[in-house]
Amino acid sequence: MVISAAKIRRSQILHSIFYKEASAGDKGSLCSNMNVVGATTAKKGPHDAYNHYKEYINKDIDALIIYACLKAFKLESIDARPADFPPAYILNANLHVQKDWLESRAAEIVDDLLAGNTESLHDIREGMAPKPRPQLPCRHPGCPKVYVRPGARVTHEKGHHDLVVEEESEESSLPKEDHIYNYQTSKLTLALLIRNMDDATKEGDGERLSRCFRMALLYYKAYGHTKYAYGTLMFFAKVNALLPPKLAHSLVWNRVVNNRGGKGNNIPLDQNLEHMNNYLKSFLKHLGPNLNEQSAARIANAIGEMAALLKRADSDLGVRSDSGRHTKADRIPELHTLVDQYAQVEALSYVPGREYNSFPGFKRDLLAKLSSVNLAKWVNRLVSKWSATYENA
Repeated sequence: MVISAAKIRRSQILHSIFYKEASAGDKGSLCSNMNVVGATTAKKGPHDAYNHYKEYINKDIDALIIYACLKAFKLESIDARPADFPPAYILNANLHVQKDWLESRAAEIVDDLLAGNTESLHDIREGMAPKPRPQLPCRHPGCPKVYVRPGARVTHEKGHHDLVVEEESEESSLPKEDHIYNYQTSKLTLALLIRNMDDATKEGDGERLSRCFRMALLYYKAYGHTKYAYGTLMFFAKVNALLPPKLAHSLVWNRVVNNRGGKGNNIPLDQNLEHMNNYLKSFLKHLGPNLNEQSAARIANAIGEMAALLKRADSDLGVRSDSGRHTKADRIPELHTLVDQYAQVEALSYVPGREYNSFPGFKRDLLAKLSSVNLAKWVNRLVSKWSATYENA
């Protein structure tokens, strides 16, 4: 599975769910916020302007996190600081205790906002497990009949016992939802998953990245990105069953490379290959009429050593290369603007009955559209196919 291409696909899923051009008037929505801070290039989406889109999404989610902290810590503004926060015993404690305290408070915020956003995960796990046949006994006193299908039971009760049972309406008993709150917390849930995967890649944490792949697989399948769902499922099949332990371990952990040194500077192997291909093309274009298969192969075979040689020369001469990151120098004013947008709409306050005009009835659980039955059939079909292929290999 190609990591760098998959991260663009994950951003496309987020964009397809939360962005509509018509939602410019819905304060706090993705399109509205882009207009407020002038992120016109990011509006093209991750497929056409990935770097600009990623830069904006990072600011937007940072602003939403800041606003969530303002609410959790009961701060009136982004510059406010209450006298009793952090507590005195935390300020006087060592760094380890301070870190544990901060992580515990952050966990409280996450649990409070995002706990209900993945309710369908339980349904998916239940749907993937073998289920006993449903038992629907006849509701007429003394009748021993038991049915599997509700319709057959109703027909029997009406035909043999002249019994009509009023079915309770679930919709009438459901409380009104706050669809603006659903929109914002769902956006935060998916964006934090994407950020977690990006951070795991930078840190070279193959185990954490594999855990994130489990969630990404469900989003790929739910939103029609079948090629990436297929590749992710194949990854788990290889790691857990198809490959010997040594190769399975390599598949999990040998997915990134660090060409710069230092912590958090890893990039996916496929992205590194793209860089090397661009590097190769820069040499080939200078050959002019001397370009042929033999000369191209000679340069391609030496491209790694040439890149290392030029890197050492730049280091000796004190030449600094660009970091490759596309960020503005000062993002604080835009962060303040975005936090203010969320505060005006009370994005993380639950007010039943609200909704955006362009996102009516927005559901909080983004995976609710995924059928556990169809998912189980799809997984079982592919696992059977791969098992037969590898057994005969």
